[in-house]
Amino acid sequence: MNIEEILNNKNTTLVDVRSFDEFDEGTVEGAINIPLHTIPERLEEIKSLKTPVVVFCRSGSRSYQATTWLKHNGVEVFDGGGIGNVMALKKK
Repeated sequence: MNIEEILNNKNTTLVDVRSFDEFDEGTVEGAINIPLHTIPERLEEIKSLKTPVVVFCRSGSRSYQATTWLKHNGVEVFDGGGIGNVMALKKK
C-alpha cells in the first residue's frame, strides 16, 4: 500500500502532531490532535487507536520524529508528512 491508499483507508486514524494552537487553526477532517511533545505520555492511547495510524504536522519534521519514535515502540504508523500533503492525497 502507498500513503494515498493508507490515507483513504476507512480504518486509518489520522493524528495531527502539531501544537494545540496550530490544530485549532485547522486540520484534516477527522484528525485527532496529539502534539509531538505529548506522545510518550499518550503511548497506550495511541496503541489503542484503529490502525494504521498516519501522523502529520506542518512541514514533515515533527511527523518524522513521531513516526520514528512510535515505530520503535511497536505502533503500526506511517509518516504522512506535512498537512498539505495529507490534504492533497486524502479524498473527501
